[in-house]
Amino acid sequence: MKKTSENILSSQSSLKFARKGKIQGLSDFLDEYKKVCSFFVEELWPLDLKDIPSLLPIGMTSKADTWLSARVVQAAAKQSSGIVRGTKVKQARRLAQISLLKSKGMYKRVRKLQAFYDKSKMTKPDLKSVCPELDSRFVKTDIDSQTSIAGLHWLPWRRHLRHGRG
Repeated sequence: MKKTSENILSSQSSLKFARKGKIQGLSDFLDEYKKVCSFFVEELWPLDLKDIPSLLPIGMTSKADTWLSARVVQAAAKQSSGIVRGTKVKQARRLAQISLLKSKGMYKRVRKLQAFYDKSKMTKPDLKSVCPELDSRFVKTDIDSQTSIAGLHWLPWRRHLRHGRG
């Protein structure tokens, strides 16, 4: 397929008419993906922000005990790294904002932000509803020229799914 400026960057489909076996397979995939993401969050959480890479080395991704392919494990590792880095950066930004407001003499706003900072302790992210961020390497799309209906093969999502092109 030619890449043009009209390519869809992401799409959404329904699994309403999917077979029970396909839905069970997708559910198993999601459970395993969440387990792998949780493993990487556990591994990355003790590290300092500057020590967390966006793309984890193969030495770390190979530690995951899973039946998922290496490509999917890499995607889960990248997503987990982003989650951990995002959590830590958010708290660091709050602290930097407190320092900035103190230097400007805005003590009322400092007290308010400091109270919020103290109240919201940085905790490990909870991955109850992690959504796989997979790209076109994981999804094959066939468009039927007769009916203009896209057939999607091996789509690892729940009832409504979303995927983007990488």
